[in-house]
Order: sequence, then structure tokens, then C-alpha cells
Amino acid sequence: MDSQLKIDRDYIEAEISQFGGEEEDRLMKLLEKTSDDELSLKMWRVDQAFMDRISELGSDMVSELLDKLGEKDEQR
Repeated sequence: MDSQLKIDRDYIEAEISQFGGEEEDRLMKLLEKTSDDELSLKMWRVDQAFMDRISELGSDMVSELLDKLGEKDEQR
């Protein structure tokens, strides 16, 4: 997989350990059963969904800004 998608299982385990109890046990078992390739793919999907949402928010902000600038021009 791409070096950018390299998985640091220690980091993921540290994040999971914050849950505690049954949820931590469930997530650790799931992590143990998940191969590096599957984990990389899942993280890529999360990353792609995040990037899509950021792009959408940016587009909304630009549209809103242009609308406000248009309103200022109309008021003059």
C-alpha cells in the first residue's frame, strides 16, 4: 500500500484503549482480526470521506462569502 497509508497499530491500540471496558475489548478483537491491507483500505475510505466533506464545506463557505459580497455591492 501507499506509504502514506502505512498503519501504526500501536497508535490505533492507544486510541482504542481510551474507551475501556467491553467496547475496548470488542474493538481490540476487531483490530486483531483485521489485516493491514484491510485496515489501510478502511482508513483510506475514512480519509476520502473526510476530504469530500472538507471540500463540500469549503464550497459552501465560498458560496456564502460570494453571496455576502454581492449583497454589499447591491447596498452601495
